Amino acid sequence: MKIIKNSGIHLIADDVHVVIDPTSVRAANEADLILISHAHSDHHPSSLKNVTPLKLMSEPTYLLLSNKKKGPISHFHLLKPFQTPRDEFVFEKNGDAIRIQAHPAGHVVGSMQFLISFNGEKVIYTGDFCLDDRCGMEKSMILQAENGTLIIDSTYFDKVDSFPSRKRTYVRLLRWLHQNFKKPGKKSAVIIAQRLGTCQEIAALINNYSTIENYKIHVHAQVFESNLVHAKFSSLQYFYKKRVFEEESRNTCRNQSSLTSFFETEMNNGSGVSDGNGNKRFIGQVGAKLIFLLPFNYVRKIQELVEFYGADSIAVCTGWAETKMFKPLETEFGIQLFPLTSHAARVDIQRYEKESKAKKVIYV
Repeated sequence: MKIIKNSGIHLIADDVHVVIDPTSVRAANEADLILISHAHSDHHPSSLKNVTPLKLMSEPTYLLLSNKKKGPISHFHLLKPFQTPRDEFVFEKNGDAIRIQAHPAGHVVGSMQFLISFNGEKVIYTGDFCLDDRCGMEKSMILQAENGTLIIDSTYFDKVDSFPSRKRTYVRLLRWLHQNFKKPGKKSAVIIAQRLGTCQEIAALINNYSTIENYKIHVHAQVFESNLVHAKFSSLQYFYKKRVFEEESRNTCRNQSSLTSFFETEMNNGSGVSDGNGNKRFIGQVGAKLIFLLPFNYVRKIQELVEFYGADSIAVCTGWAETKMFKPLETEFGIQLFPLTSHAARVDIQRYEKESKAKKVIYV
């Protein structure tokens, strides 16, 4: 089986051509079969409307890509990595058959890794993966392909040896939120993270384990769409859509800002939400604590966010917090950095290599 990296990973076995995570329509249309590991934009073409071969993906990935409204997705098959036994798909062409198993990758909702078999040869493609137990996520497992080939994500391989334990990072993040709201006059906190993956993890963490009373999670519209899909497969409980910062940034008079109006409205309109057990939890009454989840592109607006919310009320969650790249956010602006990521560091990549028993390893 030939393996070629060219706008995706191409597997060519006799008459069968499979491309995994193609990044261009042209690369996708060269194949007989397309595998899409997850919905992040660097793992599929910008539009699937003009991609004609059969496309394999999970249901969450299909829903997330359909939400982008870039045209209908046709000619697809939904794999089910959430069920036992795991789904397997067999593709045949001119008497050749290639078998594909889908398994959770632990990266974002619906993310999959693949075990591909052809004439006794095995190939593992992890895509982006995470081996940690994470709030709201199905954990990745390590697949085995003895004497086969492992194609593995290496985002942090040469940048971060290991991340702090997830439990430790969770405790730090929850403690920071708790201490923030204990400060006089503090009614809000801002958390910036990847809109698909880490934002859902944080929402699940806060809703399930926070001891903060009377809080409300407001998420950016982009995060909201990802949360809606995620919530179909794993409980996130409470979250609300609010484009507060966009409204605020268009107002040049801070004392008469839409943010001030927003706070006054939220603080004086008490409303209750059932917790599913017949109990009513009140959110939005006087003294409510507001947590804003913003997508990662808001890192570019740190200066503006600091002016509106205060540096001590802003946190950025990313694996890059363990590198020099993001240290200026901490040293220059005084915001909090938490090394929370849905990727694996070097130690977990090496662990996967060893336990997979693969003979050949390809980093992507």
